[in-house]
Amino acid sequence: MTRQTEHNQLSRRDTLRLAAGAGAAALLAACGGGGASPTTNATQPASGGATTVATGVTNAPATSGASGNTPAPSAAPSNAAEFVIPASGAKLPTDKVNFHWVDSGDVKAFFWNAYFPAYQKAHANIAVQYDALPWTEINKLVPLGVQNGNAPDVFQIPQGLTGGQVVQQGWVLPLDDLIPDFANWKTNFPPGSFVEGLTTFKGKTYTLPFTTNKRYATLLLYNADYLKQAGIDPQAKRVTWDEYRAAAKKLTQQGAGKYYGVIIEGAQTQRWGDIVRSLATVAGAMASGVAGPVQDMNLKTGEYAFASDQYLAAIDLLLGLKADGSVFPGSLNLNAPQARAQMPQGVAAMMLQGVWNIPQWLHDNPAFNFDVAPTPVPNSGAPMPQ
Repeated sequence: MTRQTEHNQLSRRDTLRLAAGAGAAALLAACGGGGASPTTNATQPASGGATTVATGVTNAPATSGASGNTPAPSAAPSNAAEFVIPASGAKLPTDKVNFHWVDSGDVKAFFWNAYFPAYQKAHANIAVQYDALPWTEINKLVPLGVQNGNAPDVFQIPQGLTGGQVVQQGWVLPLDDLIPDFANWKTNFPPGSFVEGLTTFKGKTYTLPFTTNKRYATLLLYNADYLKQAGIDPQAKRVTWDEYRAAAKKLTQQGAGKYYGVIIEGAQTQRWGDIVRSLATVAGAMASGVAGPVQDMNLKTGEYAFASDQYLAAIDLLLGLKADGSVFPGSLNLNAPQARAQMPQGVAAMMLQGVWNIPQWLHDNPAFNFDVAPTPVPNSGAPMPQ
């Protein structure tokens, strides 16, 4: 397991992390201003797949790493704004060094695929390897890298672990000693952005509030042409669970083997939990929704909601889709990015995923006629907010 260095002086690798890791992109812009984000022909909401909010800056040597089996979004569009790489105040290395950044990709990759080449152009001796990986790969790659002493320099914390755990086990370094004038730099964030026990531990800051958890992870995304042909309009009123199941069955019959009612990213086990939790929450389950081990806990009682009527009913809904033959047959072998890529190919009519799909479809599949509706609601009673 990688541990924190025993000396207080910044190594060459540490200064690299300051310049190309913690100081990268928006962070560099915050230090000195002037970093312009690339623009696309689509709005870019908060990125998805990230139930974990922390990003680690490791003290392991940079490594070449391994690319995932899921391609990142295509390179930044031609109308991307030019980046201005400001001076971060760090003493940068002068010899050739490699820097490895790993995250879950999605919308983030649009930015990094444009930013890192610009950074390398400004600092020709720094080679940046950016790997946008599925969560299943991150969950394996990062712990193995820590164990072997070659973890990525910056990574998203694997699912199932908390920030406190990786800090306690020495996986990450605090940013306080890596970013010049850090106390003043933090004032660029709104009040309440840094929270002890979440981004900060024992007065040291280990991660940054890049996104918010206040986003939908299970929107009803659908092929508008298929649903119109079936006479189904999720825009007319919010779809109930029974209507969702019936629509999936009807669409599967309409597809006659060419497409199915729903597609699920079954290879990512946590997505099954996300879908069940979201449906159950709308039905009135008291899940906390907070990322981490307590997300399925009723914070009023301190008990987990797994055995609640709402959770069981949500599971029954998924089992019903399977029993009806409405699920795309290859779903168990697909991770979230792969399932997303299948939708524009026309293999399924509906999927429950997040807002991060929207800009990627608009950019990579402009001819795909899709629409968005809220998460299906219970058959009776007032739905609860997510």
